[in-house]
Amino acid sequence: LQTEHLAELIHRKLNLLQAIKQLTLQQNDFVINHEVEALLSMLSQKNEAMQALQSIQRQIAPFASQNADQRVWENEADRLNCKSELKLCDQLLREILSMEGEAVEQLSIQRNAVGSQLQQAHSAASIQRAYESNTSEETSESEWFAEG
Repeated sequence: LQTEHLAELIHRKLNLLQAIKQLTLQQNDFVINHEVEALLSMLSQKNEAMQALQSIQRQIAPFASQNADQRVWENEADRLNCKSELKLCDQLLREILSMEGEAVEQLSIQRNAVGSQLQQAHSAASIQRAYESNTSEETSESEWFAEG
C-alpha cells in the first residue's frame, strides 16, 4: 500500500529530525565553548542529515496533494501512529528552528565581543606606537642637547 510507504517516510523523517536536534544541541555547546574544529565536524554531519531530510521531503511531497481522509490504511492503528509521528516531526522542526535562532544569536554576541576585543587591542597598539614615537623624539632631542 502507498500508505505503508508514507508511514515509512514519516518515520524516517522523524528519526532524522531527532538526529538533527541532537546535532543542534551539540552545535550550541560547541559555539558556547569556542570549539571551532568540533563545530565544523558536527556541521558536516548536520549537513548530511539535512540533505537526507530534503530527499525524504521530496518523496513525501506527492502525498500532500492527496486527500488524507481518502487514503487506505491497513488498519486504524497504523494511521494513528503515522499521524502521531507527523505531529512529532512538526514539533521537532519548531524546536530545531528555535534552537538555530538561539545559536545565531549566540554567534552574534561572540562576534561582537571579538570585534570589541580587536578594537581595544588596536587602540592599545595605537597608544603604544604614539608613546614610543614620543619617547624616541624625546630621546633624540636629549641626545642633541647632550652633544651640543
